Amino acid sequence: GRWPFRFLARLEAERTLINPVRKSPGSLGRGRQMYQLHCQVCHGEQGRGDGPVGLKFVPQPMELNLDYVQLQPDGQLFYTISHGSIAMPYYRNAMSQQDRWHLVNYITEVFGES
Repeated sequence: GRWPFRFLARLEAERTLINPVRKSPGSLGRGRQMYQLHCQVCHGEQGRGDGPVGLKFVPQPMELNLDYVQLQPDGQLFYTISHGSIAMPYYRNAMSQQDRWHLVNYITEVFGES
């Protein structure tokens, strides 16, 4: 299957994709908009994986405040947003590249404090 390729691609993204968008109030505001539009229904308002749609999935969506997420390099988070995960769809067509980086900034800034 594609699993080994996806795993290696994710590790490569972690190493090579550098976030070109500086964290700023504007970036975090845009990231919040992207989160509310695309992510909140599954990951929940506080990023705890308890959104109304997410509760229907097995496994439940990732809690975004966990070290497992927060310790990932920005490039790895960007890759997951772009290409999806187990039950998570991909967003490379739904969000511009810039907006996906804004979303990474929002996830690491806001949920990193939880």
